Amino acid sequence: MGDRISGLPDPLLLHILSFLQTKDAVSTSRVSKRWRHLWRSLPKLHFDDRSFPSVKFFVQFVDAALLLVRLDSVQMFVLKCERFSVPQVKANVWVNALANYKLTYLELHFRRQVIRLPSSLFVCNTVSILKLTGFGVVNLSTVDLPSLKVLHLKDVKFSNSECMSRLLSNCLHLEELVLKGSLISDEVSFQDRLSFYSWAKHIARFEQLLFADVPAYIFPMNVFSNVQFMRLREMLWYTRDDIPTFHNLIHLQIDNFSCIDWSIVRLLQGFPKLQSLIIYKYGDYDLGDECLMKISTPGVPPCVSSHLKGFAYFGFKGRKLEFDILEYIMKNATVLRTVIVGRADTCERNDFEMLKQLSSYPRCSANCRLLYDILKKSIEEARRNCLTIRKL
Repeated sequence: MGDRISGLPDPLLLHILSFLQTKDAVSTSRVSKRWRHLWRSLPKLHFDDRSFPSVKFFVQFVDAALLLVRLDSVQMFVLKCERFSVPQVKANVWVNALANYKLTYLELHFRRQVIRLPSSLFVCNTVSILKLTGFGVVNLSTVDLPSLKVLHLKDVKFSNSECMSRLLSNCLHLEELVLKGSLISDEVSFQDRLSFYSWAKHIARFEQLLFADVPAYIFPMNVFSNVQFMRLREMLWYTRDDIPTFHNLIHLQIDNFSCIDWSIVRLLQGFPKLQSLIIYKYGDYDLGDECLMKISTPGVPPCVSSHLKGFAYFGFKGRKLEFDILEYIMKNATVLRTVIVGRADTCERNDFEMLKQLSSYPRCSANCRLLYDILKKSIEEARRNCLTIRKL
């Protein structure tokens, strides 16, 4: 049959090699003369220290690869330091080596340490996707990222509010924003932490943002009122009085929801097109049953009566209020397809009795199915349903 793969054109071979880690792509140079120098024109470089026996071999390999590869052909750069602590100077050299070229995708992960980012990283006309984990940002004077559409920051610690404000205020074309982990440097005093978030009140609305995964305690909600998909963490709905109308929102996920009451249903009035709602309730705080009569049942929100297709509630403890809200959703949601209920680890009530009670509730939608999850396997199904809606 012969070597048919080697007969493929270079662009196609390079595209195939771009799915491999750079270490594996380099090893193909031993296949034949046809492959010897092919890897040097890779459009994507992917380095992962978990594939190396020591930090010494890892650093030497990255250094050699960056010297031999044609940097002007590199469009995507992924660096994952999950296992070893890489010297700060090396990290800066690697980032600076690529910052002056036409990168469109840049992903940097540092788990073992906090690396201070070089300022050159934030002055790049071509980067459209930027994902950073484990970095410190100090004295950010200039930001020029006109092509940036996707920004992920995880455990990226800012030394002051001006740095973070300057970064986000200059990302005018963002379509996806993810902020996870601590955003404040450990060196910031308690008093400064109190004023750290005051700048967020003045940040402009992200006009082109479609997806937001953010801690709810930092930003005013009107900043994200244009999104279609939103995930909020550490959310206390009843403490927020700045919830605007989200005219485009079709999926909402709330994590670390400390308690649930009728306010969650009333707030659905602000999401008229919502199709999917997932709530992860953590903690043991609950409203006592004696307080239930003081909270009146709200009118049916437009999204419940016309659009809601999926509702998932994890952390179910079998309280009367929880049953009432679930009954309310199933009774009034006309196009509801799936209701997923995941029991809390601390729940002491009998699962069969709770499932029996939930199953007895009338359902407005004939196509509605109820999934009672004991082992929390339905979390993945809930996520798959959300991804399906997102693709639509």
